[in-house]
Amino acid sequence: MFSVMEFQDALCALLDEPEECYYFFSTVADHKVRLYQYLIKYYKPDILIMHDDYGSSGSMFMSPNSWRELIKPHLQRVINCIPDAGVLYEHHCCGYFAPILGEIADMWCSTTNTMHISNHPKKLKKEIGHKMCFVGGFDTQYMDTPKTTEAQIRESIDQTIDDL
Repeated sequence: MFSVMEFQDALCALLDEPEECYYFFSTVADHKVRLYQYLIKYYKPDILIMHDDYGSSGSMFMSPNSWRELIKPHLQRVINCIPDAGVLYEHHCCGYFAPILGEIADMWCSTTNTMHISNHPKKLKKEIGHKMCFVGGFDTQYMDTPKTTEAQIRESIDQTIDDL
């Protein structure tokens, strides 16, 4: 929605006009289902990735309940058409979305990209287990600090791999 209107207006619309948002998300889902069916039929991909950001570095843009009511039913319709055709589904979300990640995993999402450190990936991996693969999970803010040495970066990467 924030691709067709100002971001702050989109967030306000979730609160002020939930019925219209629900209809908008339904219409977008109809389009994505047709698009993905076409892509699968003619290009035969192994995996499809949909970008749908739900949070900033520290919190979700909306309440988990708003996501469940307004977005989840339509996202589920889109996801359903992908594994049914033998293709993996990967969900991109940069930022915080830990409160709903387990639900996304249960929706036949095989992978999430990029797992931001604010989601506490080690804790989430214990909760979700092998339902979903995490792409990322590295503390890039720590690694991008000029004082961080190569040895510390390697240690951080090794620890993340062990954790996940």
